[in-house]
Amino acid sequence: MISDIEITTMPAPGASRLLRGDWQFNDNDAQAFLATVPEAAQNDFWDKLRKLKPVFLLQYGHTRALEALAARTEVSFQQWYRFYLALKKGDWQAVLDKRICGPKFWKTREAFSPLPAEDILLYQRYCENNGRPLGNRAAALQMILDWRAGKIATTQPLNPKTGLPRGWGPRNLQRHGPTKRDLKAARQGSAAAALEGPFVFRTRKGLWVGSHYLIDDKDHDFFVNSFAEQQAGRPAELGLLDLYSAYKPFWVFSISTPRADGTKRGKPEIMTRYLLAGQFYLHGYSPRGTTIVSEHGTAAVRDRVLEILSNYTGGLIKRSESGMEGEAAHIGQYPGISRGNFRHKAALESMHNLEHNRLGFLPGQTGPDIKRRPAQLSAMLEKNDDLLALRETLARAGRPDLADKVQFDLLERGQFADVLSAVYGQIADERDHKLEGWVECGHVRHEMLVAGQWIDQALLRNAPPDQRELALSLIASGQVQTRIIRKTRHEVWQEGRDQLRRISGGVVCEILGPDLAVERKISKGLFEFEDAESGAGVFRFDSVVRDSSGRMVPLKEGETYQTFLNPFACGELFVRDARGRYLGSAPAWEKVGYHDVDGVKRALGRAQKRLAEYTQALNERHAPEAAARAARMEANATLADTAAGGPERRATNKALARADELDALALFKA
Repeated sequence: MISDIEITTMPAPGASRLLRGDWQFNDNDAQAFLATVPEAAQNDFWDKLRKLKPVFLLQYGHTRALEALAARTEVSFQQWYRFYLALKKGDWQAVLDKRICGPKFWKTREAFSPLPAEDILLYQRYCENNGRPLGNRAAALQMILDWRAGKIATTQPLNPKTGLPRGWGPRNLQRHGPTKRDLKAARQGSAAAALEGPFVFRTRKGLWVGSHYLIDDKDHDFFVNSFAEQQAGRPAELGLLDLYSAYKPFWVFSISTPRADGTKRGKPEIMTRYLLAGQFYLHGYSPRGTTIVSEHGTAAVRDRVLEILSNYTGGLIKRSESGMEGEAAHIGQYPGISRGNFRHKAALESMHNLEHNRLGFLPGQTGPDIKRRPAQLSAMLEKNDDLLALRETLARAGRPDLADKVQFDLLERGQFADVLSAVYGQIADERDHKLEGWVECGHVRHEMLVAGQWIDQALLRNAPPDQRELALSLIASGQVQTRIIRKTRHEVWQEGRDQLRRISGGVVCEILGPDLAVERKISKGLFEFEDAESGAGVFRFDSVVRDSSGRMVPLKEGETYQTFLNPFACGELFVRDARGRYLGSAPAWEKVGYHDVDGVKRALGRAQKRLAEYTQALNERHAPEAAARAARMEANATLADTAAGGPERRATNKALARADELDALALFKA
């Protein structure tokens, strides 16, 4: 800058409109704008003014001075003359090098017209009140129309060239529009605006298996047949993910089919209870503490269930709910729909995306959204309805054999469950993944190639010292090939699963609640019943239950008990008495096929064992009678021996009788 140059003569009259005696700007706005251009453009601007200063100090001979200036610089006389005339008119922007300033300057001169803060805020309100994505220009035009109608006012002077207040051109106004985040907040709400801000990045390092269970629901993107309702619907799944291992140990699903009144089948809150009861009973919680990361909607953990789990575990099981989104972005806006923050369980959401992609081969795909729905889906569902009606007709006509032969394009519920288990198993056993924090957590295995086989280097710890030293020296010298592989999700889960603690069956009954209890009687030593909600066919469970101490306790035949069955874990039936006291869990009574010889043997052995148990109990009750009868028989035998001539004579008679029997048998065979 040249503010330190001494001025001995007043500038030319034209230049005095722009510059003071010290060659500083009279216009504060222009001075503020000049500070916003690149530093190279500022230096170039002040260099030109420094070279033009002697020309303005002359009383006459300006043209010859400009010719001399052009001769000793690389700038032509025409350019210097243009700069000279522009400064005399007060147009200091003409001196700026537009190439250095960039396209924001040279696209339009008006784009650099300054605006007061009040006008900028006014224009931003117009933009935020326009709901269209590209509504900033429309907002500028509406603001100009309102000014012309006298609805709004400004302190800006009138620009005679445009007939508008200075700086009110549509292009210039658009420079001062709101930020992208503010526009999203005003037009879509605070939840959409949050996507434009910084995120909270978290890591699984420092956690452990069972430290965080993430639960969430999702609808699969395809249709599945439910023969129970004779309809097709999208499977609605509720899953639980262990955050540390990224493994999905427990999940449940139902087929979302419409009822006659238009509502959907399925009880999401009940499914959450089944999910938690199954997870904590079959797998357990961590003794270091377990946090259930849930939401406020379908997968919400109710206060009653959380209180039961917390009381039973001494506060080790906690809940972490996401914050609610949908609040108004500003005081002049109505609030939006209140919903949970899906980013609170981002690990499970990303897992959903992986599963959707892996299940994309199944028939009846709906597409990711309505816009991308396959064109053939409607016709496929209509044809599927006709086939379901045919199957129902054949079944009612007494031809179930033919009904089972109807071929569908869509999978049946049981088929889908098998496919889902297989796909989830594949994901759990994959090593080709890029899960966050995996290496930092040590979820890798170091292997070495020995005799064409990869062996875990951890086995060297149990090897003899001489072999261990030899192997390590070979590895260090590069004579043995080594590699590092990532552990699978299932491997990490299995390593920490043994540390988990399981809840008791009594707690399972409390979680499920009295509304899910069903009174059932024992008949022929079994609980035998049908439950369409749990599956097709007959369910059978033993009448001998394992109590909380691990003892096998038989139940009374013909008595009525409160029973709890988790349809997503049908291996046990939890039993309470009529007063709600927990008695134990009854194992499922195995049903085997005729072709399964080993299974039949196991079932027969189990039945014989049960008969032996009943016989033992019966013998114990009648032991006194048996002892008295044995005493009577012994006394009678003694009398018989005396009458026959003593014990020796009796033994001889028995031997002769046995010989006669053998002779008769030989004669019969001959």
